[in-house]
Amino acid sequence: MIHPFNLRGFTLLEVLIALVIFSIGLLGLAGLQVLSLRSAGDSILRTVAIIQANDMVDRLRANVAATSLGKDSPYNNPSKSFTANPSCLGLNGTGGSINTQCTPAQMAGEDFFEWYAIIKGASATGWSPVIVADLPSGDGVVCIDSTPNDGTPAAPACDNNIAISGKPIFAIKIWWIERKDAKSSGTTHRYVTSFSL
Repeated sequence: MIHPFNLRGFTLLEVLIALVIFSIGLLGLAGLQVLSLRSAGDSILRTVAIIQANDMVDRLRANVAATSLGKDSPYNNPSKSFTANPSCLGLNGTGGSINTQCTPAQMAGEDFFEWYAIIKGASATGWSPVIVADLPSGDGVVCIDSTPNDGTPAAPACDNNIAISGKPIFAIKIWWIERKDAKSSGTTHRYVTSFSL
């Protein structure tokens, strides 16, 4: 016959120690999950910047008449100024339908307005609803620049230099602040792509 005190098993203390170790492991996994979600969010912002840069390249390709003007091209816009042309969308200033065609310069202005509004956001007008910014603290510029990997939103560093005659290099520069940086240093991130005919 076996005496009941000789039975071996887990004591309450051993169970509690195992539970604490298991809980610490789960906390570590939860921390990794949070880090993974933050990184995925920042990756999405980088993807949005790439998509928006490619969108402007497509607009430049589609409007060769304006792009081929070199330094005089309305796309060469380091000051980020624009005049929205709702007529390019078949609308007048109050949103009514009209049947007019835009010049290449007007279309370039509308292209920049739409592109910039998607990056930075825009208020509602008589012909356009509110446009929510795709990038936090987003900004962007399109300009002729022979050294595109420089500049800040306040000073985009567009040198307007055409190294090869008749072949301007348009730099599309986009800046934003990632969520992980928003509360701490506020590091501005930049994505740049170049385009030439």
